[in-house]
Amino acid sequence: PNVSSGGPCRRPQPRTSLPGADVWWGLFCAGLLPSRTTVASGIGPGDSRSMESLEEEYEMQDRALGDLSESVSRLSRVGHHIRNELDEQNQALDELDRGMDENLEAMSLLTRQTNALIKRSGGKKWFAMLVALSIIVVVLLYLNIVL
Repeated sequence: PNVSSGGPCRRPQPRTSLPGADVWWGLFCAGLLPSRTTVASGIGPGDSRSMESLEEEYEMQDRALGDLSESVSRLSRVGHHIRNELDEQNQALDELDRGMDENLEAMSLLTRQTNALIKRSGGKKWFAMLVALSIIVVVLLYLNIVL
């Protein structure tokens, strides 16, 4: 609708850009918001056609607000679902973290025990000799199986 002269609905250039101003202007141009001239024209109780038009505009606004309310409700449900999913993922990550800590402690204990065993058995020289002999045994067994 035209605001005053029956021409196309054109938005005047704003001095500042307000958030949501384009949405409100679009609703106004679509006829979903009453114009200043409609509100200021002094619609009286005897002007039934204008009152019906105003009531239709209000019904359209109510429908638009109802749709908006449904959309907000859907977004709220999606947000709650995402929050629940994130809570579950955080619990799984916490359990994984605890498991990693337990395994790290067990590995540290095993390393200390292995180092203590190496010291008791004569140091790294004997340990290296045992590893070398174990490798020779494995190679001989492999050659015996292959040949």
